[in-house]
Amino acid sequence: MKTIQFLHSLLCWSKYTSVKTLIKILVVLISVVVVMGSCSNDKILKEKLETLYSSPVVFTTSGLLYVDNPAYKNKQGKTVKARYTLLVYNGAGECSVCAMGKMSEWNALLNLEKEGLINLVFIFSPSKMEKEKLITAYYSSGLEHSIRIDTCGVFPEQNPQISQESVFHTLLLDSTGNVVLVGDPLKNSKIKELYHNILTAR
Repeated sequence: MKTIQFLHSLLCWSKYTSVKTLIKILVVLISVVVVMGSCSNDKILKEKLETLYSSPVVFTTSGLLYVDNPAYKNKQGKTVKARYTLLVYNGAGECSVCAMGKMSEWNALLNLEKEGLINLVFIFSPSKMEKEKLITAYYSSGLEHSIRIDTCGVFPEQNPQISQESVFHTLLLDSTGNVVLVGDPLKNSKIKELYHNILTAR
């Protein structure tokens, strides 16, 4: 409760402080919030977060299969220029087909991308046997955005700093790939507020 109260105070205070200073504070704060709700061992949590923030997230299209939905306007090869990237990753140990069933919820953020505030990147790492099932599920999911499929483990190999736990798989990145926030804005209203404050800050 104290953490939430402090978060509320920070949101109010953010109107009077610089964006750079706010972001530095938010990185620490949001990490604490995410961890408190997900892990019981503070030391392990701290180590995982320190590792996550230790180096930029690398995202290359090489080795990843691009799959597009005709309903999505932004075709392959066209990149939206934005200061931030929202990366949603579904790891090899997670059920990719199960996750795809809820992906249409991300359509609520499409306008942010169209406005040039953010790039949305969805990466799935299914087994080679599940790849076709995932693609089938994608076309019926209602998600109006392209996805990347990584069956060769390219993404986790390039980013060993990202923990296997799904709580660490929704990341807001700056233009150089550094982690700004950790957390899912669709599942937590406070995190959603933080996303909004950062993305709309000038």
